[in-house]
Amino acid sequence: MAAIGNPMIRMASHAKKGQIVEVRSLIMNPMTTGLSKNKAGKLIPAHFIQTVTVTFNNKPLCNVVPDRKKAFFQNSVR
Repeated sequence: MAAIGNPMIRMASHAKKGQIVEVRSLIMNPMTTGLSKNKAGKLIPAHFIQTVTVTFNNKPLCNVVPDRKKAFFQNSVR
């Protein structure tokens, strides 16, 4: 798997227990479609984000599977 940069995360600075919090993240990654070719003319394999795991205090909150038709995805967690 190729290296993925540190995600930029934006969210509210405070939340009450049980409150739904919106978290926005921009993840820089070396995304390729699988349709481009290298200098030797061979196809470069597709590489894209398939799953995002959200954790808090080292405990998993949720796994999100992005919709490939959209440039973003959203999920709500309490």
